[in-house]
Amino acid sequence: MFKTLILMMFLTQAPMGGPVEDPMEFSWGILRDKRVAAELKLTADQQKKIADIHYNYSKKIVELRAEIQKRAIDLNKIIESDDFTRNQIEPIIKEIANLEAELRMNRIMELKEMRNVLTLEQREKLRELLKERMRMRMKERQKQIR
Repeated sequence: MFKTLILMMFLTQAPMGGPVEDPMEFSWGILRDKRVAAELKLTADQQKKIADIHYNYSKKIVELRAEIQKRAIDLNKIIESDDFTRNQIEPIIKEIANLEAELRMNRIMELKEMRNVLTLEQREKLRELLKERMRMRMKERQKQIR
């Protein structure tokens, strides 16, 4: 049972931005912020395009996450037996890795499409805002460690 819990934690946290923050998701979040939209001077048309892009990719991402979880359940069932072999688990692990790669690819392509909606000046401003937010997060973490 303990092996299963550890495996589930690993398989369900890493692809979803668990311990390692995913800058792709963070970028979408910052673009939804009304103050950031105002700072970037996003037009209504740009905001709609960004929301549409996010909507379309969100559906794909949900499907990929669900498939990863289903395959993780299959893997758990095999691992719970005392006599599983490498040949039983290797194809499932590879499939999960491929699904995770596809998930990451979708996030990156989503961000690319969103960036294409922005002007050069807006992209530069967004980079500045992201850097500032990352600095603030680092300071918060340092405070928590102390």
